[in-house]
Amino acid sequence: LRLSGSESDVAYYLMRDGSQVSFRDGTGGELTFVVGTAGTYEIYGELAIGRTCIQYMNGNPTLTVNPLPTVTIGSNTPLCVGETLNLTATGGTSYSWTGPNGFTSNLQNPSIANVTTAMAGTYSVLVVDGNSCERTINTTVAINVNPVVTLNSAEACAGENITLTPVVSNGVEPYTYKWFKDGVEILTETGSSLSFAALTLADAGVYSVEVRDNNGCSATIATATLAVNPNPTINPITLSTDPGNAICAGETITLSTLGAGGTGALTYNWSPIAASGSVLTISNATVAQSGIYSVYVSDTKGCRSATVTREIVVNAVPVAQIVTSPTGICLGTSGTFVAATDASYTNYEFFVNGTSRQSGLSSSFDYTPVLAEVGNVTIRLVVTNGSGCTDETELTIPVYNSPAATFTTSLPAEVCINDSKNILVTLTTGSITPSWSFIYNDGSGDLPPVSVTGVNSYSLSVSPLSTTTYTLVSVTDGNGCQSALNIPLTVTVNP
Repeated sequence: LRLSGSESDVAYYLMRDGSQVSFRDGTGGELTFVVGTAGTYEIYGELAIGRTCIQYMNGNPTLTVNPLPTVTIGSNTPLCVGETLNLTATGGTSYSWTGPNGFTSNLQNPSIANVTTAMAGTYSVLVVDGNSCERTINTTVAINVNPVVTLNSAEACAGENITLTPVVSNGVEPYTYKWFKDGVEILTETGSSLSFAALTLADAGVYSVEVRDNNGCSATIATATLAVNPNPTINPITLSTDPGNAICAGETITLSTLGAGGTGALTYNWSPIAASGSVLTISNATVAQSGIYSVYVSDTKGCRSATVTREIVVNAVPVAQIVTSPTGICLGTSGTFVAATDASYTNYEFFVNGTSRQSGLSSSFDYTPVLAEVGNVTIRLVVTNGSGCTDETELTIPVYNSPAATFTTSLPAEVCINDSKNILVTLTTGSITPSWSFIYNDGSGDLPPVSVTGVNSYSLSVSPLSTTTYTLVSVTDGNGCQSALNIPLTVTVNP
């Protein structure tokens, strides 16, 4: 309320409904009174000195003061980025909204779709009622950021262990998780990762995760593909000596298998000896190469089969050796062949010209040749040990025919007393090298052997005093072979 003029030394009182509510001392100019309550107002003045001469002013105003509108304001705060902000206000007939990011609206209950963090802050509304009274009131809106989640696709082999772990940023921890496979929620999985032990082909699929933070804000669902590759298979190892024959040092061992399935070309992984294919060949095997051999196959995806194994025992080979043998054998006699022995040897077999003549535990072989074997014969020894491994050796020796000779003289086989007669001994069969010999009997008994060198005949000069029968008892050739001949020759003595 304004009083257009005043006098000094006069006090001016503002009365409402007969009661004083305010006063001002006069200044000689305009006076202003502030009122806020409805009622009838009057102003009177009195001298400031002694407070006398009270005089009510002419034209007392009647002022009706209406109450401010009763305003309520609200929102659906707090919000997450991307949601819709709903502002509400009541208590007036018109509304004027202002807010962050240049927001204005004359709607009573405006909405803002797809909010961002730039839209957070204080929103004000000016409310005007039917009395044209207005009131401004504020509300604060909080807009929380959404968490951001990424989930990487994965690829693994059946039987492996794998974990899908999303990477989460923004938002307010702690987070909650929902997992989905092929669009269907996995109700039993609510953790921050999804783990698989011993993957199966049925585990393959499209996996999604929904992450919500402590403000209730959720990220865009992240999706990844889990590919489960089948493992190749492999057959048991077969051995070239199956079914279970002994493996002997020096032999060639062939281990083989076959892989199938998987993805792409298969690679064979042998141990402890490497090989590039389905077959592992060990040439000239040694005892030291005994052991357990294993192999698995892997495919182009890195998936592998089970490992199959096979134990290999390489047995030592005996050493066949003939330690005693004749240098030659005369027909009608025998020779002894003796093999080297060892406690591990279980059989000694002797062959003559490829025909087995003796087999057993005896390491000694007595050989008596027959006429058909005259010449060079091959004696072969095959030795077998307790592992069934064998070794052999052979040697060639001559078999000599029995020597033969003739015992002759010129005819007639007569001689005059005191004359001499030549008897010729000729070696017809047998060797004259280095020398040969014979024994004859002159009727009185066997005479000492006669040795002949370089020729195959020898002439005996005899001078019997009476008719005498001479006998070629035996002959021994250059090979030492002897034949008992007992060839008689009678020389008649004439008087």
